[in-house]
Order: sequence, then C-alpha cells, then structure tokens
Amino acid sequence: MRLHNPGIPIRVQADPQGRPEAFTLQGRLHRVESLEEHREPHLDWWNPLGAAHRAYWLVATERGLICELCQDLAEGTWRLVRELD
Repeated sequence: MRLHNPGIPIRVQADPQGRPEAFTLQGRLHRVESLEEHREPHLDWWNPLGAAHRAYWLVATERGLICELCQDLAEGTWRLVRELD
C-alpha cells in the first residue's frame, strides 16, 4: 500500500449522483470499473479548524489499480490518498 499524505490532486469525472466514473492522474485517464466502498466520516471532533466534510471512495480501475479517492465536499476538490497493491 502507498499512502499519499495529504493526497495527490486529481481531476474526476463523476455521474449525476457524484460517484466517480473516471479520474486523471498525472495526465493519464483511469476509468473506474467498480466502486468497492463509499464512506463519509465525521471529521470535526479532532480538527482545530472546525468541521471537515469529505467523502472517500475505494475504487478499482479497468487497468487493475485499486485506490482510495477523497473528495472535499465543501471545496469540490479531489485527491488520490492511497493505492493498494
């Protein structure tokens, strides 16, 4: 597993419900083959700056990459936060 802290900025193409369908990482398009997990943890209890509203998606791509994407729901930005072997 490779953890990317604070994450690598990515561009995401999402469906109308906000689920990632594809993302661009370092100029390369990765199409999402399956969504394995989705969670939106409450992150306000420890953050000195206040509430942080994020969604995490564990996805598998057509090329066999399994990774976790993080969406900052307040800002609308996406990051790749970890890759699994």
